[in-house]
Amino acid sequence: MFENLCDNIDGSTTFAAIFCCNAINKVYGKQITEEAFWDMESDPFLANTEPEFIVESCLLALTVMSYILPERSDLTVLFTNVMQINISEMLEHMHIQPESTHL
Repeated sequence: MFENLCDNIDGSTTFAAIFCCNAINKVYGKQITEEAFWDMESDPFLANTEPEFIVESCLLALTVMSYILPERSDLTVLFTNVMQINISEMLEHMHIQPESTHL
């Protein structure tokens, strides 16, 4: 279903890739690499979801989109950069800290 969305709705691949890459960077405290289409600070998914789940969900989405990323050099560069700057933290699984505690 997600592949169909990426294949048939203009801009969906770009939107999803930028969201996922920015979300991963945000979880690990890195600078947002691409301008988001909205204020990511108030995004409900990012504000109310455990950091580990955000990273796992975004990596899953990027994996599903991997068939199309090689055709999009702009997104390939973005994805590569995000992986390069976050790979150590991803492998360690211990550097993800929630920004705030939700009660």
